[in-house]
Amino acid sequence: MKHLHTYPARIDSNIYDDLIKIKDLDNRSINSLLQEGARLVRNHYVEQIAQERKTRTTLENRHANMR
Repeated sequence: MKHLHTYPARIDSNIYDDLIKIKDLDNRSINSLLQEGARLVRNHYVEQIAQERKTRTTLENRHANMR
């Protein structure tokens, strides 16, 4: 079962106006657009963490091999 969370949010009026325009063009709900945006932020954050970890591991391995 999916758990849904109701979260009140304050959205900048210019961004909200843009969402309304996208909603009219794309025929999707504001909620759907916000969900997509949240997923994009989450995915970007996780990718950034993975890249930092990969970079750190690479540097540590190269440094260890020089000894």
